[in-house]
Amino acid sequence: MSVMDNGAGWLGYRCRHRGKGCDVPRFSNKGLLRGALLGLRLVRDDLDLLTAIRERVERRADVRQDDDRRHADRKRRIEELETNRAKVFEAFYGGNLSGEGLRHEEDRLNQELVALRAIVEPVPEPSTATEQFEQVVALLQRLDWDVIWEAATDNERRTLLDEFVSRVSVFADHLEVEVRGAPKLNVSLHEVGLRETVEIARVGGGT
Repeated sequence: MSVMDNGAGWLGYRCRHRGKGCDVPRFSNKGLLRGALLGLRLVRDDLDLLTAIRERVERRADVRQDDDRRHADRKRRIEELETNRAKVFEAFYGGNLSGEGLRHEEDRLNQELVALRAIVEPVPEPSTATEQFEQVVALLQRLDWDVIWEAATDNERRTLLDEFVSRVSVFADHLEVEVRGAPKLNVSLHEVGLRETVEIARVGGGT
């Protein structure tokens, strides 16, 4: 997003991709900043949200373990098939298998190998996702954000946000705030003092 300056000290952000940009209006930089801080406070203070995030992270960990087991089983099967294919060639060169038998066995083994190798492996998530999230929560809870924010310089504030907030996505009717280690949070515009200027489908209320 591009920074827009009205010449009177008001700064806003707006999409300027390929010139004109999209139809989403420009939003105050202060409103987007409040959205980022709201996301941090929610992850720090909202106990129901913390419980839901922990459950989600744990479910992902369980899925990852299942994926790891399937990957290990698939890897073992590929190794078995490659060993069997080598044995088939040994049998053929040793005179214990005909040319037709070689072709049949090689085709059968190759078909299964191609099918196994064609399976796209999911991108693994960090194995320490649960521990990382708990570390972030513990650090957030130790920090008095109001005191720190008021005392910090602009550069220090930017450093804080860079360390804790990975992304703020802007839509016409809401923001998506992504605190590191946590899933995306929907923040409605009115929660951070921004006005809705485009009538489209809502996200179902605030966070």
